[in-house]
Amino acid sequence: MDLSHLLSDESPAPLYQPSWAAPVDHVAPTNFDFLPYHPSGPEVHTVATPPVSTLSPPLWIFPPVLELSQPQPSQYQLPSPPSTQPVDAASPPPSPQADFLSLPAPGPTPAASIAQCTSAKPSLTVPLTKEGFVDTGGATTFASRNPLKDIQPPRFRICDSQTDAAKLGRAEMRLKRDGKADALREGVDVIIKSRDAAIKDLAQELNMTEKAVRTLVNGETHYVKHRKPSMYNALVHKVNSEMNDDLPPRERYKLKEIQQTVLAGMETDAYSEQYKGEALLELEEFRKNKTTGSRSSNMAAYADARATTASVTNEIVCLGKRTGITGLAIFAKGHIHDDYIDGLAEFNGSASFFTEVLNMQPEDVCSKFQQWVCNRKLELDAPDNLQTAQNQCAVSIKMGLCMITNNVNLGMNYINYRTSIVKKHHVELLGWPVDIPFVNPYQITTVAIARKLQQALALGTCKWVAMTRQRRKEHAAALELDVESGNTVGKKRKSRSDKGKKRNCA
Repeated sequence: MDLSHLLSDESPAPLYQPSWAAPVDHVAPTNFDFLPYHPSGPEVHTVATPPVSTLSPPLWIFPPVLELSQPQPSQYQLPSPPSTQPVDAASPPPSPQADFLSLPAPGPTPAASIAQCTSAKPSLTVPLTKEGFVDTGGATTFASRNPLKDIQPPRFRICDSQTDAAKLGRAEMRLKRDGKADALREGVDVIIKSRDAAIKDLAQELNMTEKAVRTLVNGETHYVKHRKPSMYNALVHKVNSEMNDDLPPRERYKLKEIQQTVLAGMETDAYSEQYKGEALLELEEFRKNKTTGSRSSNMAAYADARATTASVTNEIVCLGKRTGITGLAIFAKGHIHDDYIDGLAEFNGSASFFTEVLNMQPEDVCSKFQQWVCNRKLELDAPDNLQTAQNQCAVSIKMGLCMITNNVNLGMNYINYRTSIVKKHHVELLGWPVDIPFVNPYQITTVAIARKLQQALALGTCKWVAMTRQRRKEHAAALELDVESGNTVGKKRKSRSDKGKKRNCA
């Protein structure tokens, strides 16, 4: 390579200057502009920044190399005013040899010389604030889109600055509480040791296993049932709402004071039966709203969704490890304004089902599922009219029958149900509400009754089951007994009009 032109006194030509660039005399130089070499220095414009080397690397080389000793102003800041010091036109310009020697050596660029470039445009149109959370601006919320649905009241936590005396008092209380916890732990350990010794002695005396005795002593069970609302809890809830609803947060009564008030009222029979019944109903409604009520904001809905999906994912993984059952769950937001990112829970690589069987990527499946969810109408309330309830009941019954018999062309026969369905296909519909007659749902003329049947079918209390061999024998015996006793079993087919008549043969 001929480098003789670098050793001459002539002005070297620039390595690269874009064709779209404006003339140098009309644009102030920046860090990434490539200016021609001026023997006498800049003539028209002056800038406060030091002169840029003419042999800087071109723009497409990344990362760019900064050779300036002073930091450059950000692109979002105003440029510094021109320097008031006169420019010495006679100062000797840098020689070409110095410029050539100042070029970076080939190889990786040191980390200290990499410029921290910032883009004028944001990299994301929607900022990510938390893992799995997309701030969509809060245009709408799930609660605002469902105004008829109950909303869970948000919790307000007030925490003001404390004085030094209050902080010292809280520190002393914390020390006392820690000491009390240590003493309690030691006492519990002593009780547990004595109980273990007593359990061991009793097991040896009765020739039983320690596990059986320990289970009876502790009253352990693996199945936890939800407790029904008690009268005491219902009264505490109602009295709390009456005493604290109109008070500001710092002036409300404490739970202990409300409990003492309720106990005093129960001892003096101050609460009537009607008041107690209202308290039970209010507590049941409060628990229902706490379980299924809408979240009041997008942030609260996101937090709930994130915690619940994490729990479901953990259950799927643990179930697979315990039993070998492989599960797959897809989570998608129900509206475009929701702040939740779609998720996929899998175990043992079950997401490969989409690629190996459906020839689709899991991301595409999640995207299509989200589009389908956002486009469909979310029906959270009960049917609003009789016709809708009748349709849902009829469809649920027919779909359940087709699924359990594996026959998509099978229709439901309500009149000859015992013979055409039960006797022939060995399936039966259990859990039909007692106060509703077993008829075609389209023959129900009351909205309340139709909703009750629809709710039973939706919750699974009324469902199709396959009959066991013993159940088949019992049903056949009962059916035969009804026929022998003369009871009407179903509806007989209408006989032909020409029955008993001799056919005319042409």
